[in-house]
Amino acid sequence: MTPRIWAARLPAASDTRPAGCRHAGSGSPPRCRRFPGRPHRKVETLKALAERFADGLGGENFLNSSDEEIEAKLTAIPGFGPLTVRGFLMIALDRPDVFPSSDLALRRAAMRLYRLDRLPTEQKLLAIAACRRPYRSLAAGYLFLLELEFLSEFEAKP
Repeated sequence: MTPRIWAARLPAASDTRPAGCRHAGSGSPPRCRRFPGRPHRKVETLKALAERFADGLGGENFLNSSDEEIEAKLTAIPGFGPLTVRGFLMIALDRPDVFPSSDLALRRAAMRLYRLDRLPTEQKLLAIAACRRPYRSLAAGYLFLLELEFLSEFEAKP
């Protein structure tokens, strides 16, 4: 984010703290411990994730696990679904063969690219992506770019 955007957001974020909450320390009431500007559910998800990492979820064993093992471990945490985990695998762990087939942007991009009459199902999209193994993450990246390009052209039209 640019400094101008941060400056515009900071006053709004600081105003979201409930009345009577000067700080959000551990001794303050639960309503004050929420992150300003963050929905309660996201905060609970982040807390659950932090607890799991504190209990030993992370580390070399975690990083050396297969994609399927990591997906199973993370989707067991409330608030983390397969799409979130696959994005994490692709971006944070730089795994080369991950394909988030349920992502709507990928489905739309594939529909345009392959000139399909309707959005492909997850199974159809996986079948299309199968020939891109073991580099499906790269294929997903190109599909995301295709969708972004389409949206930017669509928004630019008067």
